[in-house]
Amino acid sequence: MTGNGSAPGSARILVTDDQPEVLRLIERILGQRFDCDLAHSVAEARENLARAEYDLAVCDIEMPGESGLALGEELASSHPEIALMF
Repeated sequence: MTGNGSAPGSARILVTDDQPEVLRLIERILGQRFDCDLAHSVAEARENLARAEYDLAVCDIEMPGESGLALGEELASSHPEIALMF
């Protein structure tokens, strides 16, 4: 999903959270100014990372399956150009 009304050339953000209501809230807040892609799991976040480049990754720490911390460690080593926020 991509935010509506985002400015061309704006920062691209990947948001990962297992709670749909949290994803909708973050997209509503940030999606007006930034391109936001949403992922419901670490696996889905990895799929998005394979398809697009991001400036910022916002990630929940505690999720079923893999932890957001595992994604953060992976991003720090394989995508150090992406800012990370938990």
